[in-house]
Amino acid sequence: MDTIVKVGLSLNFLGTLMVCLSFGKNREGAYQTDDRNRRIYLASFLHPTIFKWGLILVALGFLLQLVD
Repeated sequence: MDTIVKVGLSLNFLGTLMVCLSFGKNREGAYQTDDRNRRIYLASFLHPTIFKWGLILVALGFLLQLVD
């Protein structure tokens, strides 16, 4: 594989991790209940800056792969 493809794949991986880590447990402990009265805890969008940078890295990674 060429170097540019490896860099693109690395950027995709890093960007995906950043997008995943930008969400987390709700700080207030909010939840919903399902039809069996089980608690389903809600996720919150905690780090918008990390999310934006993650999307940028994913886009750059795909762009590098397309260029090659």
